Amino acid sequence: MVSLSDLAAPAKGVFPMDARDDRVEALTGAPVFLVGAPRSGTTWIQRILLAHPRVCGGQESHFFAGFGYPMQMFDPLPPDERMVGLSTYWTRENFFSELRAIWRKTMAPVVAGKPAATVLVEKTPTHARFMDRILDLLPESRFIHILRDSRAVVASLLAASRQPWGKRWAPSNVLEASRMWGSHVRAARKIGLELRAAKYLEVRYEDLCADPVPPTLKLFQFVGIKVDEQWVRQDVSVQDFEKQKRTGGSPIPMAVVPGQAKPHCEPAGFFRQGSPDSWKEELSFWQKRKVWKLTAQTMTECGYHQ
Repeated sequence: MVSLSDLAAPAKGVFPMDARDDRVEALTGAPVFLVGAPRSGTTWIQRILLAHPRVCGGQESHFFAGFGYPMQMFDPLPPDERMVGLSTYWTRENFFSELRAIWRKTMAPVVAGKPAATVLVEKTPTHARFMDRILDLLPESRFIHILRDSRAVVASLLAASRQPWGKRWAPSNVLEASRMWGSHVRAARKIGLELRAAKYLEVRYEDLCADPVPPTLKLFQFVGIKVDEQWVRQDVSVQDFEKQKRTGGSPIPMAVVPGQAKPHCEPAGFFRQGSPDSWKEELSFWQKRKVWKLTAQTMTECGYHQ
């Protein structure tokens, strides 16, 4: 019988490491997910972490955004609900087992790319809305939630909507951009604040901008890697916003057939202002008022003020 994981398996020789390897099993079974509203600084933190030889990861996978709905089909049904969908073909246990195998095979190349790595970091901002599904499939997962002022995120989303790489997904109006920020932040905090401290960490973008060293030390402590302050200072210096803007960002590995694609660098316009306060000049008076009205409760709960 052909399984889901067999169908997803690459051609022989594609992966430099077998997805059943013990190291792949260990790292993919307990990954760290970087989540948050899009344009909150998740890519910056990803690059800071990936600079360490013991941290591996690749481009945004959107894995659980894609598989969240199929997983949902195995939720308990309300009384008298008609039974349809994948749960009529698979048991939950068997389907999830196949899905874990696809996850392992998806992440195997980036694990192999760093032989010394002991931590797998996956950065897909919208996974903030699928943390419950992630924990269903990978209960040992940990989460780093990057928070940023809703007004700054809205300004960045509006700018992204005018770029070729952002117009497909970024909202072009204040209402939808504010809703996107709120849905991601509330979803992440709803799950995250119920987890113990070893499983969930919140980091504020503004704190990273003010002095990146203390938050970066906390990030590495959370993922279980010991670093000294001198190494961190060098790391954040290399990942300095203006330096990254000039180069398109430190390359992020692409999990493809080796030698057939270059590591990913960001397109023009991806790096914008970098300042936590640029929204004050970018948004009009009425836009600022509208964003605050739409996000005030969640902003206040996160420690932000008007």
